[in-house]
Amino acid sequence: MCAAALIPSLFPYLVLTALISRCGTTEHIGRAIGQPFSMLFGLPGSLAFSFIIGMCAGYPAGAAAVCEAYRDGRCTADEAERGCALLNNPGPGLTVALLGTTLLGDRRLGINIYLAQLLSVLTLGALHGGIHNIGKRKKENRLGNVCAGQRVRYDKSLSDSTATHSSVLRVLPESVASALSATLTVVSLVTVFSLLRVLAAALLDRVYISLTGAALPPIATLLLSMLLEVSGGLGSAATFGGTFGTVLCGTEIGWSGLCVTMQTKTLMRGCDLSGKYINPVRAAMAVLCAGYTFLLLYIAG
Repeated sequence: MCAAALIPSLFPYLVLTALISRCGTTEHIGRAIGQPFSMLFGLPGSLAFSFIIGMCAGYPAGAAAVCEAYRDGRCTADEAERGCALLNNPGPGLTVALLGTTLLGDRRLGINIYLAQLLSVLTLGALHGGIHNIGKRKKENRLGNVCAGQRVRYDKSLSDSTATHSSVLRVLPESVASALSATLTVVSLVTVFSLLRVLAAALLDRVYISLTGAALPPIATLLLSMLLEVSGGLGSAATFGGTFGTVLCGTEIGWSGLCVTMQTKTLMRGCDLSGKYINPVRAAMAVLCAGYTFLLLYIAG
């Protein structure tokens, strides 16, 4: 799975993310859509690129882009913490290609789940932005001066981008090296968690049989798979079929599993970030994505 699907869909996007960040292109993207993004999500416009790459490439590309922005000084530590939790989401490669076409056998179901995930991100982002903006208004004068100073430095970095940012050919080797390191980390975690999922299911089954004399209920194996690793969780959920199985898949896309959480936190540790918001955000995303998946299925008939 890693060789056929994960590496080809992840590695090029991680190279692109690092390349764009090192070449200063994210500043131009932030200028173009930064203001509406900031108003909706309550995050700086410099993280708008992280949202785009996260929804296109999937996790952990969104978190990698946020970490790049934090290393470049384009957001604070707290903004990076919140950004990694909100902007690191599955892309169409997982939801449409793997889930819809391969597991559910219907590309349209994958598209519905991808749209449900997008709506969940926008809803949670709007809630977060509304709460953040209310708090910001209470300290408007003081924070306005700080933000103005940050904007001056941000604009200056944009005007001096030709001097401060290296050419594509110079930063390409560094971008490839950092993307390769991140990809190997992700592949290793997926392998370990996939193995852990199988071993844990076998152990629980043996314990349950010794206690009750009956086989472990399928729902227990399903919940274990969904908790640990997203691809195994989606595979288990898809076997139920119908509306129930599709909504379960939407739930798993929102939750994403502890493996993805570990991937994200591993990237964040390189920037001394804790990832404290990830689990609450993923839990809320699971509920929202399940609801939106059911709603879209109902609308589609």
